[in-house]
Amino acid sequence: MTENTLSQKPRLSRQKIRKALLIVSFLLIPATIFYISPIVILMGAAKGIATGSLLLFAALAVLSLGVSRLWCGWLCPMGAWQEICSPVMKRTVKDGRRTLVKYGVTVLWLVLIAYLFIGAGAVSSRSIPFTAR
Repeated sequence: MTENTLSQKPRLSRQKIRKALLIVSFLLIPATIFYISPIVILMGAAKGIATGSLLLFAALAVLSLGVSRLWCGWLCPMGAWQEICSPVMKRTVKDGRRTLVKYGVTVLWLVLIAYLFIGAGAVSSRSIPFTAR
């Protein structure tokens, strides 16, 4: 019986794997900042170009319907920053205000993107690969 317990390797817990992935994503911020930057989306929308950042955010929005916390809880560099700072910050924000701010910022951001695309004349053919120009 003791042989079985000694020969078994200790398994990594799910939380340790999640924290390791978050640390790696946090350390990769200098390389990935342009892929996850809302500013790049707004700059592209102003010129009528669907940027890779916009496509990434759209894919994450669709993915979140099936695997809800994959990006936020496991891969997002800002989630890693929150994980690092959480022991330091003891005060929590009440749900009502947090929800209002979260959805308010999201709605404003989506309205701004739509406004910029409309102002640019929608998505231009320059942003569609393999088309005649």
